[in-house]
Amino acid sequence: AEAEALRSAIRDAEPGLGRRVLAALEKTQSLAYARRRAEEIARTARHDLDCLPRGECRAILEAMTDWSIKREK
Repeated sequence: AEAEALRSAIRDAEPGLGRRVLAALEKTQSLAYARRRAEEIARTARHDLDCLPRGECRAILEAMTDWSIKREK
């Protein structure tokens, strides 16, 4: 019932939608799950960069993996 109410609110673009969606994500621990998955994917990406020679380009790609999971918005 709660999920359907949230879907309806999203469809209708109800006022306060952002707060409501964020509360639902926190309640279901979706944000924590998404962060863990992003960290796993970033670790895999950094590992996949091992085939490249060390240098500026590789360093930039490695930094991008860190930035992509640490950014707030």
